[in-house]
Amino acid sequence: MTRPRGLAAARSVSEHSRRGGERQDPFSELARYSKLFYDRGWMPGTSGNLSIKIKSKPLTIAITPSSVDKGEVAAGDILVVSISKVVRGKKGLRPSAETSIHEALYESFPDCGAVFHVHTVHSTLVATRCASKGVVAFAGLEMLKGFETLSPKAPAKIPVLDNIDDLKEFGENVRRNKERLSKVPAFLIAHHGMTCWGKNGQEAEKNLELMEFLCRYAWEAQ
Repeated sequence: MTRPRGLAAARSVSEHSRRGGERQDPFSELARYSKLFYDRGWMPGTSGNLSIKIKSKPLTIAITPSSVDKGEVAAGDILVVSISKVVRGKKGLRPSAETSIHEALYESFPDCGAVFHVHTVHSTLVATRCASKGVVAFAGLEMLKGFETLSPKAPAKIPVLDNIDDLKEFGENVRRNKERLSKVPAFLIAHHGMTCWGKNGQEAEKNLELMEFLCRYAWEAQ
């Protein structure tokens, strides 16, 4: 039996993308998550961007398009970017302008299989309030167990990164903060929102939900 190669392989399997033990089509999976997060109010307008890693060498990812209503994204709208170049995509569609940030996370953390960036109200509020400190700390919360590497008594210090307009420089800033980002798979962006990642889409979604709970708790507690 011959194995599918190149983008044909990407249609049948992402090396990190699974749900319920079954292999997932990364394009359909990203379209599903895009609609899910839009319906939750996490990706208003055309905001936010989601990606799934297809392979590590060379780095190849499936990513949502720029300037498209995320509630309307279809599997056929998802683009494939390899080594920062589009190798699959509908004419007229461009990959997210923040692709370089996704690439920086995949390169910094080899186990990372999905990166999700959304604009929730509470993550934006907390990121803006804590922008000058560059960090928001949580401790003593049972929900911290969800990150697996932490216990409720262990302090979790979530970095708040500057909202840098030069997105290539933003990617470099992610690489510079690799050690800080290795503690918890998430960061907030001042005046902007949050980015979370995981070994697959399911874990990245879970981490988004955990961070949204923590941000809502932090805001309402004060």
